[in-house]
Amino acid sequence: MIKFHSTYLKVSFIIFFFLCSFTSLGQISHSINYTPKDGLNSSQVYDITQDEKGHLWFATDRGISKFNGYEFKSFTTLDGLTDNTVFYFFHQKDGTIWCTGLDNELFFFDTNNSFKPYPFNHIIQKFRETKLTYIISEILFNDEKLYISFTGLRGYIIINQEGILTDYTNVAKEEGIKIVNECIDSINFTYILNLSQSKKPIFKKSIYSEMIPSSTVSLFETATINQTTLFINNAVYLVKNNKTTIINDTKNPINVGVYDKSHFWVGYRHGGGAIYDLTGKKIRHFLEGKSVTKLFLDHEKGLWISTLGSGVFYFKDPTIIVYLFDKIKSNLVHSLTSNRDTIYIGYYNGYVTKWNGKKHSIVYSPSGIPSPAIVQYYEHLKDVVFTYNQGLSLDNEMHPLKRLPLSLSDNLDQEIIIGQFFGFSTIKEQVSHIPLNFRINDISKNPLGYYLATNQGLMDYRNGVLKEYETPLFKHRMEDIDQNKGTYYAASLGAGLVVFDKDTIYNIDENDGLYSNLTSEVVVENDSTLWVCGIKGLNRILLKDRFNYSISGVSTFDGLINNEITDVEIKSDTIWVGTKEGLCAISKDFFEKKEKSQSNFYLSIKNIKVNDKETTIKELKHLDYTQNRIEILFQGISFKQNKNLHYRYKLEGLEQNWNITKTTNAVYTSIIPGNYTLILQVKGMYGDWNANELRFPIRIYPPYYKAWWFIVLITLFVILLLYGFFKYRILSYNKDIIREMLRYALKQLKPNKNYLVFKEKGREIKMDTSNIYYVKAAGNYLELYTIKGKFTIREKISNFIKQVPDALEFLQVHRSYIIRIDRISEKNKQHIVVNNTEIPVGNSYKDALNNILF
Repeated sequence: MIKFHSTYLKVSFIIFFFLCSFTSLGQISHSINYTPKDGLNSSQVYDITQDEKGHLWFATDRGISKFNGYEFKSFTTLDGLTDNTVFYFFHQKDGTIWCTGLDNELFFFDTNNSFKPYPFNHIIQKFRETKLTYIISEILFNDEKLYISFTGLRGYIIINQEGILTDYTNVAKEEGIKIVNECIDSINFTYILNLSQSKKPIFKKSIYSEMIPSSTVSLFETATINQTTLFINNAVYLVKNNKTTIINDTKNPINVGVYDKSHFWVGYRHGGGAIYDLTGKKIRHFLEGKSVTKLFLDHEKGLWISTLGSGVFYFKDPTIIVYLFDKIKSNLVHSLTSNRDTIYIGYYNGYVTKWNGKKHSIVYSPSGIPSPAIVQYYEHLKDVVFTYNQGLSLDNEMHPLKRLPLSLSDNLDQEIIIGQFFGFSTIKEQVSHIPLNFRINDISKNPLGYYLATNQGLMDYRNGVLKEYETPLFKHRMEDIDQNKGTYYAASLGAGLVVFDKDTIYNIDENDGLYSNLTSEVVVENDSTLWVCGIKGLNRILLKDRFNYSISGVSTFDGLINNEITDVEIKSDTIWVGTKEGLCAISKDFFEKKEKSQSNFYLSIKNIKVNDKETTIKELKHLDYTQNRIEILFQGISFKQNKNLHYRYKLEGLEQNWNITKTTNAVYTSIIPGNYTLILQVKGMYGDWNANELRFPIRIYPPYYKAWWFIVLITLFVILLLYGFFKYRILSYNKDIIREMLRYALKQLKPNKNYLVFKEKGREIKMDTSNIYYVKAAGNYLELYTIKGKFTIREKISNFIKQVPDALEFLQVHRSYIIRIDRISEKNKQHIVVNNTEIPVGNSYKDALNNILF
């Protein structure tokens, strides 16, 4: 027995009547409710499906709604529906979706959202009777034939492409009620036969199972997995291996369906929706009190539930269960521990409760000013110890402490260590208190003393001496510390998880895949598995060695109720996660399934504009040089992450680096002619870039005068022209004529403007060379006389003609002057006039001047 100091008060647990009190349990999955205020056509929703592009479709009594994770789009009879009340979707292998509604007529639409009525609806109308309307229950369009079965009507019919009703016969004279299950091209046609009634159409090759114990057959729904069938006939029946079982549920069933390969679902009127295995055992229940019409799993295994009157509910992961307990005022979890099959929960408001899988009870109810409750199981005591205010529960007694407790160590030896404000306490045979002048967030024993997790960082306490470390990783605030076989793991605020032993120190942070560098708790499950709690979710780290580990995680993107994780407890095949909003339970195989799954974000191009005009991907391969502004609108679909998807793109051939963004558009302007490939990728918040990238070519043709054929022609022309000029020069001995002819030819072939870039007084000026009148030398400077005035630049006159792009347009007429030829207004042997200015002509330049044309 551990002995406390005699001044401590002993208070028996008996006075806490709360120990035996129970509180009701709210077992839910965190969901989002979509209603007309979010854009849904109606809150009366009958069916759900997902198309080939990832969009979800909802059948309502006010038309059809399409949802892409961002917004809803509505469709009604104005868009081609035969009726605004739509009951069912029938998804076909070719991507088309058939629909039927209150009018019992069929229409279908493809991936382009083009709605078309079935041309032989008048044949289907023959199966309407005066007293009872048969509703279409299954459709298969295969090999140009339409297979249709009806709720409450035996068999199915076939209508070929000419509108001829074929392939049905009458039922043999037998008695009793039987199940018929026909599988055609993976579609199950399941229906009930009451062979005592009048004859109705039935397919010839029906296979009968054991007689169903009922005297009448009413409207019903069916679902089949392998050889097991679930159907509604006032109650819910399950037929398997020639045996019929009534699922004992007092609720009124509305609809049934296949949930996955080994489970059915049943929707009840005012009774929610339930999932059953193939033996009829109920696995989960959702939305108690709602009238459920459909349970549907999307491509991310998120669950969508449609209801009558309450819209649609979305569960990011229905396997993640959230436990909310009443009577404790707040569900903000502070700590977790377990003893056998019971989970103990300490809350921030001081409550301590326990949950054994069947009932939830209060262990301690705080009084006065509460402090966060800490719970910890100790093997040597075979019991759970917890803190309260400034006390500790131990051996079924309440013991006050001198300081407010902040942590209970989880050391495996027979010593309880309590981190407190201004010190820590140890409890073995006696209670010892070590006063310090700072708070101790957590403690872990080492061979020579204790490691202290403090706000000032990691410290070492040995034989009454406190040691502070200078290692930068140890300077971060430490919230928790745990150890396994000589290796210590510290949760820090800023450096993620800090790992150290006697030889090494390193950390695992966001750069390595951790959700956040702000961590609050670390749990060592075994030699190879760590759990790290942070402000952005829970991470699992699988260790092989220091340089070889993998990180996965779970967050609100996956279905957690909150991302601020306070503690985690692993019990058999369940991971219990404490959050700021409640307790969550996750199956241990969640992480294996998540790692194996490959997210399909249905990345697609929504719109393309070239020079602000809409175009197509095909037309991007045939753009002229003026069509050089391209805007692309794209979109990925993730109902779990929607607005948190990340995109990256690059125009291969133009840029080397990726453009990373969360926006859904890319804009390129002034693209030069050439061949390019646009590459577009998408990824989730914490995943890798998805391998399902989009690639499409873009080709911008150059202007005709830059096309290869034009350049070849011009080259040949220039060669011929040079040859002619050369020949003329030999005959006439006048090279200046050649110059003029070249100048004239180049003007015709290259009409574009030419620019001279120069600096004056620190400014960089770009000047059209046609605006220059003349240039005058002034020592080491040049004076440029232009339309825009005079500019003085530091340059020699001998270098000027080398710098202008159209040198043939300029002529030196004096050692101090260069004039632009097409700016000459008068000339004679002594001077020329440019811009009303007489410019002298040097003797050595007169011959060249005589032959110019202006």
